[in-house]
Amino acid sequence: MSTHQSPPKAPKRTRAHRIARRGQSIVEYSLTLVLMFMLAQGTGRAVYQTVATTFTNLRSSFNAADDPTPTPGPSPTVVLPPRPPTLTALPPTSTVLAMCDVPDLSNLQYQAAVAEWQNYGFSPGTLTKPANKPSNFVVGTQSLVKGSYVPCASTTMYVGPKQCQVPNLVGQVFTAARDGAWFTKGFFKDNLLRPADSTDSFSIGSQEYAANTNIDCDLTMLVNPRLCTVPNLTGLLYSVATATGGAWTSAGFTTTLQKSWSTNPQDRVIIAVSPAAGTQISCELGIVTVTAADPTATPTATPTRTATPTRTATATRTATATATPTRTATATATATPTATATATATPTRTATATATATPTRTATATATNTPTPTPMPLVVSVSGVTNGQSYSKSSSGPRLGAQAYDPNIGTNDGLGISGVSFTITGPSSYSYSQTDTGTIYCTFGGTSQCNRWSSWSSLAIGTYTIQITASSSNGRPAVTKTVTISVTP
Repeated sequence: MSTHQSPPKAPKRTRAHRIARRGQSIVEYSLTLVLMFMLAQGTGRAVYQTVATTFTNLRSSFNAADDPTPTPGPSPTVVLPPRPPTLTALPPTSTVLAMCDVPDLSNLQYQAAVAEWQNYGFSPGTLTKPANKPSNFVVGTQSLVKGSYVPCASTTMYVGPKQCQVPNLVGQVFTAARDGAWFTKGFFKDNLLRPADSTDSFSIGSQEYAANTNIDCDLTMLVNPRLCTVPNLTGLLYSVATATGGAWTSAGFTTTLQKSWSTNPQDRVIIAVSPAAGTQISCELGIVTVTAADPTATPTATPTRTATPTRTATATRTATATATPTRTATATATATPTATATATATPTRTATATATATPTRTATATATNTPTPTPMPLVVSVSGVTNGQSYSKSSSGPRLGAQAYDPNIGTNDGLGISGVSFTITGPSSYSYSQTDTGTIYCTFGGTSQCNRWSSWSSLAIGTYTIQITASSSNGRPAVTKTVTISVTP
């Protein structure tokens, strides 16, 4: 802190002093004008000296009266303020960002969600979706919380598809299932698909996705008619095959077994079936035709057996001659196999003759050979996936399983089956195998329903081959079914 001595203060001037000072200035100005005029005329030098003297004296008197010499007093100590700090330049003023509220886009189709997003003030192109999704999917998730306050221009939000739970449609009529359980769960009616050769009135026997599986609400699902296995009808009378409780109705068919003949007799022995026994077709829509032998054809005697019995007849004749020239002989033969004739004469001669008759009788016998039915192969089908279809890793993994049975015994799942083996191979050396002997056959285990494909979200993108082998508990040959699917992002 520095100090210095300040000069003595001048005495305070009064109003009178100020007026006198102002008058002095006017006088001096006037005299100066007069003097300049006289000098210009060349005659005012003496006058100038006189006036100058007067002016000097007048000024002295004014100064003496107006500005007395002050008496110096004690010098005060002045304390200076501290040095001001060094100022730092302020940063440039930032631009104020426009802020927007995040809307709730759930349950809107993506196109409607985009429009709503922009209505809230966000920039076009900043609402993103999965690359593999069309623009008509229903929004189920969003990356920003509803009501968040964020910059309008720079904010980007990701939306994902809504998921719905697949209902169990097996056993329902197609139209009732489509308009009822399928639609009620949140799916689009038109996304329940059926085979092109079927009608809307068939009963559903299987569905592409297992019941209670969660999938995107905009996905399609294929359902198939209830299938029955064509039984082995060869060697049966038509009436026996089609009787209540017979082979045809016991297999589950509700259609009429078609005949290839129209003439009498109508009830004939079946010798061929089309399609072949063991084929699976719709129980309600499938057409099966049987062929019978022509009853008017001349039967062929095979083999022919000939029996040749032999009958022997024996006749005995006795003759007696007299002395007369005339000789009489009488012979009697019976129709029995042994005949005896006796004649008496004198003298007596006995003659014996044996006759053999060989009648021939032919007996013809026809033998009919009944063929032994050929056992039908085991039946195995896949559930949870469809051959040739693609499945996204962003959705839940499928519940992969199988149904298997021996049609020679019945059509209930697991009948005549000792176990089902699953083998899966795919990209990046992926390999998985499992054998299931439970009440339901599942690739990754399960009790009331099959578990989802484990580590589904971490699978490599590509094609996977699934082999399902059913083994018989009765020594029949095992049957393997192979399907392929594609795993996409």
